[in-house]
Order: sequence, then structure tokens, then C-alpha cells
Amino acid sequence: MPEIKKRISAKSLPSDFVLRKAQVVMFPDERKSLVRLNDEVRAIISGKATRPINQGEMVTESDISEIMSIQLTDEDPADAGHFTGLIIRGEWVLQWDFRYNRGKSKQMLNTAQDYLKAARRLLEGQNIKPFVDVLYSTVELLATAQLLIVPDPKYTKKQTHASTQIKYSGFTKLGNFKPEYATTLNKLSGLRDQARYLKGDLYISEGDCRKYLEIVEDMLKYTEKIIT
Repeated sequence: MPEIKKRISAKSLPSDFVLRKAQVVMFPDERKSLVRLNDEVRAIISGKATRPINQGEMVTESDISEIMSIQLTDEDPADAGHFTGLIIRGEWVLQWDFRYNRGKSKQMLNTAQDYLKAARRLLEGQNIKPFVDVLYSTVELLATAQLLIVPDPKYTKKQTHASTQIKYSGFTKLGNFKPEYATTLNKLSGLRDQARYLKGDLYISEGDCRKYLEIVEDMLKYTEKIIT
């Protein structure tokens, strides 16, 4: 309503303006949110059709029996969140996705998948020190990917080993993620100091290695679920 009133005052909208579609696109940095009204709204709608529809064919609201999802198009940044609403057959359909930085998070997820494959090979070859180092990188990538979807301009701009551990542990205590994910991140961080930087002797059994590997594999599946 503030946007509509502002535009009516500026005479860019008529005084009898009727709202049929609305969209707010929000960014993870300091950029101001975009407000779109009616024909300005851009979105990809997935739904159930009432008839066979050929690719490229014009679709009207009578051709849709149910809307399943509303997503931003590729014209908007992959890291943006949104709220979108439109009237279908006299009723408002509303959907929002307040996950930010999904583009960056997906890149980290893809990289984590590669690191996890490498960790498995290293464990199979009994290369324990490189395994610990690579598995730590995997779990840190996954933790960062999860944290980035929550709006925090400071963390979005810069992530460090310490800030990720502190922030992730805090979010876990609030019930956002499984406690064993944060425990594994913190434990592997300490083991990595021994494995890579030789800060003391590395003591870890093959059983513990496999336990941590299973936790990270579960963490990757969970990350895929909340990002994609």
C-alpha cells in the first residue's frame, strides 16, 4: 500500500488503481527491495493444467486448476528472495521464498559434493591426514551454504573459519540444524590443526573417520533439501 499510495501521489498510477498482482524482490545486501505491481510482476508459475498445453502456447487462468509454486525468473538475481501474490479466479494466491544467496549456496553445495567424493577416496586409501583436511573443508562449505540463505549482510560479505563456527553453533542451539552437524564441524576443525598444520599428534580411529563421513553425507542431503 505505501508503494501504491506513493505512485498515485506521483500520478504514475491512476487514482482508481486496482491491484491484481504484486511482487517484492529482496536482496541480501544493502540494495533497496523492488516492488512490482500488476503487469510489472515477473514470475515462473508451476501448476496443474486443466487441458493439454503445447510448449510456447498462451496460458490463461482458466487453464490452471491449481498453482503449485511461484518462483523468480532468471532475469532476477539468483541470490534474491521474494514475496509474490496474484489473483486467480477471484482469490489471492500468495507465495514467498525468503532464502537469500541461493546462487552462492548452490555453488558451495556443488563444490562440497566434489570434496566429499575426494574424502571418500582418501579414506579408502587410508590417507587419514588428507582425509581429515578435505572432510573439514566439505563440512565447512555445507555449513556456510546453510548460513548464507539467512539474511546477514556482514556474513554475506565475508566469511571466516571462526565466524562460520560461531554462527553455525549459535544457529544449531536455536534448533535450526542437527546438533551433530555443528559438533562435527568443530571437531574436524581441531583435528585439521593436527592433520594439516601438525599441531600435535593426530589420534582418530577408522571407525570415527567413517562416523564423521556418514554425518557429513547426511548434512549434504539436508543442505540440498533446504537450498534446491
